[in-house]
Amino acid sequence: MTSTSIDGVGNLASATELQWRITYFTTGLPDIPPLNAPNRIYESTYTEDTQSHGVGLVFYDKELDVETSGQISGQWNIEATKQLAFVGVDGAHVVSSDNIIVDGAGAMGPSSNTSYICPFVQDVTTFLTPFCNRAESGSTIDMTVANVRTTTTDRFVMPSSDHPVELNHDLRVTELLTDVPSVGMDQPTWMSSFRRHGARTHRSRHR
Repeated sequence: MTSTSIDGVGNLASATELQWRITYFTTGLPDIPPLNAPNRIYESTYTEDTQSHGVGLVFYDKELDVETSGQISGQWNIEATKQLAFVGVDGAHVVSSDNIIVDGAGAMGPSSNTSYICPFVQDVTTFLTPFCNRAESGSTIDMTVANVRTTTTDRFVMPSSDHPVELNHDLRVTELLTDVPSVGMDQPTWMSSFRRHGARTHRSRHR
Protein backbone atom coordinates (compact mmCIF):
# COMPACT_ATOMS: atom_id res chain seq x y z
CA MET A 1 0.00 0.00 0.00
CA THR A 2 1.13 3.55 -0.76
CA SER A 3 -0.36 6.77 0.57
CA THR A 4 0.14 10.47 -0.09
CA SER A 5 -1.23 13.37 1.96
CA ILE A 6 -0.89 17.11 1.29
CA ASP A 7 -2.45 19.94 3.31
CA GLY A 8 -1.16 23.40 2.50
CA VAL A 9 -0.94 26.32 0.09
CA GLY A 10 0.97 26.14 -3.19
CA ASN A 11 1.23 24.17 -6.43
CA LEU A 12 0.30 20.51 -6.55
CA ALA A 13 1.68 17.78 -8.80
CA SER A 14 1.15 14.07 -8.14
CA ALA A 15 1.13 11.07 -10.48
CA THR A 16 0.72 7.32 -10.04
CA GLU A 17 1.17 4.56 -12.62
CA LEU A 18 0.77 0.80 -12.15
CA GLN A 19 1.18 -1.96 -14.75
CA TRP A 20 0.54 -5.62 -13.90
CA ARG A 21 0.59 -8.66 -16.17
CA ILE A 22 0.02 -12.28 -15.11
CA THR A 23 -0.42 -15.72 -16.65
CA TYR A 24 -1.28 -19.14 -15.28
CA PHE A 25 1.32 -20.74 -17.60
CA THR A 26 3.98 -22.44 -15.49
CA THR A 27 6.93 -21.25 -17.61
CA GLY A 28 6.06 -17.60 -17.11
CA LEU A 29 4.73 -14.86 -19.34
CA PRO A 30 4.42 -16.07 -22.94
CA ASP A 31 5.72 -14.24 -25.98
CA ILE A 32 2.70 -12.60 -27.61
CA PRO A 33 1.51 -12.42 -30.29
CA PRO A 34 0.63 -15.14 -30.98
CA LEU A 35 -1.14 -16.45 -27.87
CA ASN A 36 -1.04 -20.19 -28.36
CA ALA A 37 -3.22 -22.73 -26.56
CA PRO A 38 -3.48 -23.21 -23.67
CA ASN A 39 -1.90 -19.87 -22.72
CA ARG A 40 -4.04 -17.29 -20.90
CA ILE A 41 -2.97 -13.84 -19.87
CA TYR A 42 -4.41 -10.92 -17.92
CA GLU A 43 -3.10 -7.42 -17.47
CA SER A 44 -4.27 -4.31 -15.67
CA THR A 45 -3.05 -0.73 -15.72
CA TYR A 46 -3.98 2.15 -13.44
CA THR A 47 -2.95 5.80 -13.79
CA GLU A 48 -3.79 8.91 -11.79
CA ASP A 49 -2.49 12.40 -12.46
CA THR A 50 -3.30 15.57 -10.51
CA GLN A 51 -1.76 18.98 -11.22
CA SER A 52 -2.64 22.51 -10.21
CA HIS A 53 -2.19 25.36 -12.64
CA GLY A 54 -1.37 28.17 -10.27
CA VAL A 55 -1.34 28.51 -6.50
CA GLY A 56 -4.24 27.33 -4.37
CA LEU A 57 -5.37 25.98 -1.03
CA VAL A 58 -4.79 22.23 -1.32
CA PHE A 59 -5.98 19.16 0.54
CA TYR A 60 -5.03 15.93 -1.22
CA ASP A 61 -5.24 12.42 0.22
CA LYS A 62 -4.46 9.39 -1.96
CA GLU A 63 -4.18 5.66 -1.16
CA LEU A 64 -3.31 2.77 -3.48
CA ASP A 65 -3.60 -0.83 -2.30
CA VAL A 66 -2.48 -3.82 -4.41
CA GLU A 67 -3.30 -7.43 -3.46
CA THR A 68 -1.60 -10.14 -5.53
CA SER A 69 -3.48 -13.09 -4.01
CA GLY A 70 -6.80 -14.45 -5.25
CA GLN A 71 -9.68 -12.17 -4.26
CA ILE A 72 -13.36 -13.08 -3.91
CA SER A 73 -16.40 -10.93 -4.71
CA GLY A 74 -16.27 -7.68 -2.75
CA GLN A 75 -12.46 -7.77 -2.56
CA TRP A 76 -10.03 -6.16 -5.00
CA ASN A 77 -6.60 -6.69 -6.53
CA ILE A 78 -6.25 -2.96 -7.20
CA GLU A 79 -8.02 -0.39 -5.03
CA ALA A 80 -7.32 3.35 -5.24
CA THR A 81 -9.09 6.17 -3.40
CA LYS A 82 -8.49 9.89 -3.79
CA GLN A 83 -9.90 12.86 -1.88
CA LEU A 84 -9.13 16.28 -3.35
CA ALA A 85 -10.16 19.71 -2.09
CA PHE A 86 -8.84 22.80 -3.86
CA VAL A 87 -9.50 26.55 -3.88
CA GLY A 88 -7.62 28.39 -6.61
CA VAL A 89 -6.02 31.78 -5.98
CA ASP A 90 -6.32 34.43 -8.74
CA GLY A 91 -8.00 32.04 -11.19
CA ALA A 92 -5.78 29.01 -10.52
CA HIS A 93 -7.38 25.63 -11.28
CA VAL A 94 -6.66 21.95 -10.71
CA VAL A 95 -6.86 19.13 -13.26
CA SER A 96 -7.16 15.54 -12.03
CA SER A 97 -7.71 12.36 -14.04
CA ASP A 98 -8.01 8.65 -13.30
CA ASN A 99 -7.95 5.70 -15.69
CA ILE A 100 -8.08 1.94 -15.15
CA ILE A 101 -7.98 -0.95 -17.65
CA VAL A 102 -8.30 -4.70 -17.27
CA ASP A 103 -7.59 -6.90 -20.28
CA GLY A 104 -7.72 -10.69 -20.56
CA ALA A 105 -7.16 -13.12 -23.40
CA GLY A 106 -6.90 -16.87 -23.73
CA ALA A 107 -6.62 -19.49 -26.44
CA MET A 108 -8.65 -22.69 -26.34
CA GLY A 109 -7.93 -24.19 -22.96
CA PRO A 110 -7.91 -27.61 -21.34
CA SER A 111 -10.72 -29.14 -19.32
CA SER A 112 -11.30 -27.47 -15.98
CA ASN A 113 -11.44 -29.37 -12.72
CA THR A 114 -15.14 -28.67 -12.31
CA SER A 115 -18.14 -28.23 -14.58
CA TYR A 116 -19.52 -24.74 -15.06
CA ILE A 117 -22.24 -23.01 -17.06
CA CYS A 118 -21.02 -20.77 -19.90
CA PRO A 119 -23.46 -18.67 -21.97
CA PHE A 120 -21.29 -19.09 -25.05
CA VAL A 121 -21.40 -22.89 -25.25
CA GLN A 122 -24.11 -25.52 -25.02
CA ASP A 123 -25.40 -26.56 -21.60
CA VAL A 124 -22.78 -27.40 -18.96
CA THR A 125 -19.13 -27.73 -19.96
CA THR A 126 -15.74 -28.54 -18.49
CA PHE A 127 -13.87 -27.07 -21.49
CA LEU A 128 -12.51 -23.52 -21.30
CA THR A 129 -13.44 -21.52 -24.41
CA PRO A 130 -11.16 -18.92 -26.08
CA PHE A 131 -11.80 -15.31 -25.09
CA CYS A 132 -10.58 -11.74 -25.48
CA ASN A 133 -12.04 -9.21 -23.04
CA ARG A 134 -11.19 -5.60 -22.25
CA ALA A 135 -12.79 -3.00 -19.97
CA GLU A 136 -11.67 0.56 -19.31
CA SER A 137 -13.06 3.34 -17.12
CA GLY A 138 -12.03 6.79 -15.94
CA SER A 139 -12.86 10.45 -15.33
CA THR A 140 -11.34 13.94 -15.50
CA ILE A 141 -12.06 17.15 -13.58
CA ASP A 142 -10.85 20.71 -14.23
CA MET A 143 -11.96 23.06 -11.43
CA THR A 144 -11.15 26.32 -9.67
CA VAL A 145 -13.01 25.19 -6.54
CA ALA A 146 -13.21 21.44 -5.98
CA ASN A 147 -14.29 18.86 -3.47
CA VAL A 148 -13.84 15.54 -5.26
CA ARG A 149 -13.62 11.89 -4.27
CA THR A 150 -12.79 8.99 -6.59
CA THR A 151 -12.78 5.25 -5.92
CA THR A 152 -11.22 2.89 -8.46
CA THR A 153 -11.13 -0.92 -8.17
CA ASP A 154 -10.65 -4.07 -10.15
CA ARG A 155 -10.40 -7.81 -9.53
CA PHE A 156 -8.86 -10.26 -12.01
CA VAL A 157 -7.01 -12.75 -9.76
CA MET A 158 -9.58 -15.07 -8.17
CA PRO A 159 -9.35 -18.38 -6.29
CA SER A 160 -12.05 -19.94 -8.53
CA SER A 161 -14.43 -19.20 -11.42
CA ASP A 162 -17.20 -18.55 -8.88
CA HIS A 163 -15.97 -14.94 -8.66
CA PRO A 164 -16.05 -12.82 -11.85
CA VAL A 165 -13.58 -10.29 -13.16
CA GLU A 166 -14.83 -6.84 -12.12
CA LEU A 167 -13.85 -3.22 -12.74
CA ASN A 168 -15.33 -0.09 -11.12
CA HIS A 169 -14.69 3.65 -11.10
CA ASP A 170 -16.76 6.15 -9.09
CA LEU A 171 -16.50 9.95 -9.09
CA ARG A 172 -18.27 12.16 -6.55
CA VAL A 173 -18.25 15.96 -6.69
CA THR A 174 -19.85 17.85 -3.78
CA GLU A 175 -19.88 21.28 -2.14
CA LEU A 176 -16.61 22.37 -0.57
CA LEU A 177 -18.55 23.93 2.31
CA THR A 178 -22.20 24.71 2.84
CA ASP A 179 -23.24 27.16 0.08
CA VAL A 180 -19.74 26.94 -1.47
CA PRO A 181 -20.18 24.71 -4.53
CA SER A 182 -17.46 23.10 -6.59
CA VAL A 183 -16.82 25.20 -9.71
CA GLY A 184 -15.51 24.01 -13.06
CA MET A 185 -15.77 21.05 -15.39
CA ASP A 186 -16.16 17.41 -14.43
CA GLN A 187 -16.40 14.71 -17.06
CA PRO A 188 -18.93 12.04 -16.05
CA THR A 189 -17.33 8.71 -15.31
CA TRP A 190 -17.22 6.56 -18.41
CA MET A 191 -16.67 2.91 -19.22
CA SER A 192 -16.01 1.08 -22.46
CA SER A 193 -15.76 -2.66 -22.95
CA PHE A 194 -14.95 -5.22 -25.63
CA ARG A 195 -15.90 -8.85 -25.06
CA ARG A 196 -15.29 -11.81 -27.33
CA HIS A 197 -15.97 -15.45 -26.44
CA GLY A 198 -15.77 -18.13 -29.09
CA ALA A 199 -17.37 -16.58 -32.18
CA ARG A 200 -19.31 -13.82 -30.38
CA THR A 201 -18.22 -10.20 -30.08
CA HIS A 202 -19.81 -7.48 -27.92
CA ARG A 203 -18.87 -3.79 -27.72
CA SER A 204 -20.31 -1.20 -25.35
CA ARG A 205 -19.61 2.27 -24.01
CA HIS A 206 -21.36 3.91 -21.09
CA ARG A 207 -21.32 7.31 -19.37
